[in-house]
Amino acid sequence: MTVRQKGLVYRKLRTPRTHGSRLVDPLISDFTQLWTENRQLLAGRSGQLAGASWPDLLSEARNELVQIAGSGTRRQPDHQRGNQPLPVLMTGHQPELFHPGVWVKNFLVDHLARQAGAVAVHVVMDNDVAKQPVLNVPVRRADGLWYAQRLAFDVSREFVAYEEHCPVDRKIFDTFGERVCEAMAPLVPSPLMERFWPAVLGNVEKGMSVGGSFVAARSAVERDWGVDLQVVQMSQLSETKSFSSLVFHLLENAAHFRDVHNDVLAQYRRIHRIRTSLQPIPDLRQDGDWIELPCWVWTTDAPDRRHLYVRKSGQQLELSDRNGFEQTLTCSDPRGQFEQWQSLRDLGAKIRPRALLSTMYFRLLICDWFVHGIGGAKYDQITDEIMRKFFGITPPTFQVASSTHHLSCHHQHVSEQDLRVVEKHLRDLKFHPETCAPESEAARKLADEKKYWTLGDWANEHTAKKRNDEVTRINKEFQPLVRPLRQRMLSERGQVRADHASCRVLESREYSFCLFPEQQLRNEMVLG
Repeated sequence: MTVRQKGLVYRKLRTPRTHGSRLVDPLISDFTQLWTENRQLLAGRSGQLAGASWPDLLSEARNELVQIAGSGTRRQPDHQRGNQPLPVLMTGHQPELFHPGVWVKNFLVDHLARQAGAVAVHVVMDNDVAKQPVLNVPVRRADGLWYAQRLAFDVSREFVAYEEHCPVDRKIFDTFGERVCEAMAPLVPSPLMERFWPAVLGNVEKGMSVGGSFVAARSAVERDWGVDLQVVQMSQLSETKSFSSLVFHLLENAAHFRDVHNDVLAQYRRIHRIRTSLQPIPDLRQDGDWIELPCWVWTTDAPDRRHLYVRKSGQQLELSDRNGFEQTLTCSDPRGQFEQWQSLRDLGAKIRPRALLSTMYFRLLICDWFVHGIGGAKYDQITDEIMRKFFGITPPTFQVASSTHHLSCHHQHVSEQDLRVVEKHLRDLKFHPETCAPESEAARKLADEKKYWTLGDWANEHTAKKRNDEVTRINKEFQPLVRPLRQRMLSERGQVRADHASCRVLESREYSFCLFPEQQLRNEMVLG
């Protein structure tokens, strides 16, 4: 069981390596006790934020979550237990065509929510910048070997958030599913893509963004598989009163938050021996009176994400991206903050959290249990310590989940060890040819001569050099005798290298879920 600890601790998290293997930390068997502790921790939290008590903020945030998610869940939790807020388990990710090891978080959250009688929620991180619109697809060459081919589903747009990303080249986008299925046919005759991409195209026709179309199509598959998961967008949560309360608190205390943030990062880097100031996340900067916040800002007219800065002047909070965007808010009664937040939206300004602030918001106000992937878990160790030092609270436990799935499990596996065996044999042919050479009189004579020079007692520098020279000569004279064997081994090394490269292609865990056979995924993903 994971024990709740104070201060930054090293949490050893390793990617599962073999097909079908999973990482779940803490274990599912420990969930019930830790879930109960988290619920009690949140219910007993004292103090205020932005003029409201923590219990009131929790209740408000969860009511907003219900309003956004709607009443679509088939599982109606009994959340009227004393004065405790709606029980929520949550995970999240960017709206990408991610690999099954990311998708497994959704199935775990659904499984645990059924166990706890709670609502399961997936947050779509549509505030992140859209990655390159390509997928790696395993393709067989004419010689039978495999390589990863990059297939594009759109043209690239730099620094544009997922929520702003609509298809640019419809010809590329519309034909993507067919091109992927054609390329995959030798390995997977009927991938999930066959049903997935038509659904994506239908969603785009309804006016959804690219990422939103992916999420809607994937959620339809989850529902067919019996998964009851509510989906909300980070862009929606960013417009809520509870989120604005948290951001206003950071705006008014930006200097202190920056100091705590950067101090915790420095401590983390010392523990993990990280030398660069950009890892695991950059420090928050200060430029004169301007202090950087863990937020992005952009506008409807200029949708490229920029850093957000604040400068406090009396009762005014000046916001800027230091490149043209400027707005002024007032440190007024907290009851008027949300109206100011809404006015920014009405002006076309969009303020969105970075990764650290996103999960801080979720775990402070929105959910009782959050499931991370390995990457998110690493930076949320920093979030935990910031919660302790800046908010003065004990952070709730979070869980980490990942898994590894291979597209093909029926090919011949060629490992690094197989390649090392061939390399060792080639080295022996050069430096220990007497162990490899075919039997002959010449080979026996050279072997006896080498034995004389290697087993004798050579005590001084002169005789040691003589021995080395003689051994080198003998090894060289052996080479004509082992040349045919060397040629065969060189040829074998080339084949083993090629087969190993093919294995690395076929055994990659990074292929999108939509490239897999649907039945394989369903068998491997759905829990209990």
